[in-house]
Amino acid sequence: MLLRPGHACLLTSQRTQAARTRPCSHLVAAPTPRKSPVFYGKQEALRGRHLCSAAQQEELAVQAAPQKPAFDINEKVKFLKEDLKHLFDGKGIDASAYDDVVEFRDPITNYNSLSGYLFNIQMLKQVFDPVLELHDIRAIGPYAVLSRWTMTMDFTPARVLPIPWKPRLMFSGTSTYCFNPANGRINKHIDTWDSINNQEFFSVEAFADVLRQMTDLASTPDGLEQPQYRVIRRAADYQIRSYDSFVVAQTFMDGVKASGSTTEPAKFVNPAANGSAAFGTLARYLFGGNERKESMAMTTPVFSDTQGNMQFVIEPSKHQDPSTVPPPQPGVDVTLRKESVGTVAARAFTGLAFQGEVEEEAKALFAALRRDNVPFDESSGWRLARYNDPGTLPPFRRNEVMVKLADNYDPVWAPGEVEAFTASFGKQ
Repeated sequence: MLLRPGHACLLTSQRTQAARTRPCSHLVAAPTPRKSPVFYGKQEALRGRHLCSAAQQEELAVQAAPQKPAFDINEKVKFLKEDLKHLFDGKGIDASAYDDVVEFRDPITNYNSLSGYLFNIQMLKQVFDPVLELHDIRAIGPYAVLSRWTMTMDFTPARVLPIPWKPRLMFSGTSTYCFNPANGRINKHIDTWDSINNQEFFSVEAFADVLRQMTDLASTPDGLEQPQYRVIRRAADYQIRSYDSFVVAQTFMDGVKASGSTTEPAKFVNPAANGSAAFGTLARYLFGGNERKESMAMTTPVFSDTQGNMQFVIEPSKHQDPSTVPPPQPGVDVTLRKESVGTVAARAFTGLAFQGEVEEEAKALFAALRRDNVPFDESSGWRLARYNDPGTLPPFRRNEVMVKLADNYDPVWAPGEVEAFTASFGKQ
């Protein structure tokens, strides 16, 4: 992430202060080399006429001194937290909270007026179906507010265009809002994205990220429930998600029980190993092969993990606890449990999930997390999520490898991140 000292919120106001002092101070001539006592005396008398009076000097000193903000920055935080709820709805943001000249910049967009700023919002609403989720917002100085968010945008023309996939863009990042000290209005809004390194406009890296997402063919089946989660961060090659708990029906995959044991799996199982018998066992249970003979709806994804388990998700909208789910028939190797996944990192890939490819994807995920200093729990193993039925063509299949992150990891703010923004934008 690139932060420049020139981004400081008070840069514009400091230039204004300098201009205010110029009409008087620029008249003070530079000292002239003394050529003779007479010449020197004339020069001193001449310069004395241009020196500021004591009253003027006092006024300039007051102007140059740091001014107490004319507003409470914490009230601005409360305002933005509420106003941003309407960023993309019919009500819209409160334009009166912004200066006529608003500097807006993200890696691929740059405007310097309120009209351009509002046009950009309307354009996003017309071309996409944007949803903004605000994770945190806080003051980082007397004139600056920092927020962290995730924005998801469905490409709306795809609903009528004859294309076989539905492009969805997702970005996570930060917004820094700077306030004009004179009137308390927003005069600067700078966005950064987590998925790129080059944050400067115009970022070719950012444009490539947009293009890559627009052409991603992976699909999620329509009409099937899945566990609820929030994407806190989206890097270029993985997402950090926070999952709600959900109920699963699970059984061991084919031939994975440890030698001599009927209950314990082997120490490590490739999640893409043969699981056809396990899938059949879970499908029979789901579609009426249970004590209540109750048929339940298919969900997505199908999970499998390195401990040898295969899991079907039980409809989250109907069941939040195993006690409400139809029990398995006696003697059937199916167990019900509440799965508390918590915070995970997930890496997506398309194609057929063969064992070799799945292991390579897991290694790539671990390498990316180490690169970004994201701690993960290796002891808990990792899992594979497969979202599509076997009839889906490989380029359109959505697969993911996931690993649980350390319990003490803060998915919202990376270590030192807020301090870096404060140093750049929160300067007095």
